[in-house]
Amino acid sequence: MIELLDKTDASVADTLFQLATAAYPAGSPWSIQQFEDDLKNPRTLYFIAKAGQKTIAFVSCHHLFDEGEITNLAVLPAYRGHQLGQRLLETLFSKLVQEEAVLTVFLEVRSSNSHAQRLYRSQHFEVIGKRKQYYQHPFEDALIMRKLLSVEKKE
Repeated sequence: MIELLDKTDASVADTLFQLATAAYPAGSPWSIQQFEDDLKNPRTLYFIAKAGQKTIAFVSCHHLFDEGEITNLAVLPAYRGHQLGQRLLETLFSKLVQEEAVLTVFLEVRSSNSHAQRLYRSQHFEVIGKRKQYYQHPFEDALIMRKLLSVEKKE
């Protein structure tokens, strides 16, 4: 089940940090404090996927005016291969277009993360640039990707 995260729950930052730590090969790219700060931002959206009461995946996005930036997408290893990333992204895109008037979404992805790149390409993201040595632990370049969201004309 995919749902919009209740950002007022005090334990949520720890849950997101633990999930990201388990999901990313180098551990969570963010500290618990960074998640806490991000959750307070009114321009941030989080969608989560649950199996029963357990949070098993999430996507987060900052949005301002007509642009959004995906900041994290994490799926617990035991739940990969169930199209959770795809479903989270589709839910996010729908919300961004319908309620936030976002037309373009950006993200950075490790240049070695071919699995994530395949997911993003399947969602019609395109590589538009590179950030040298963007990531740490280990140092690595990031690919900058962009997706133009389609908007149906209302008559």
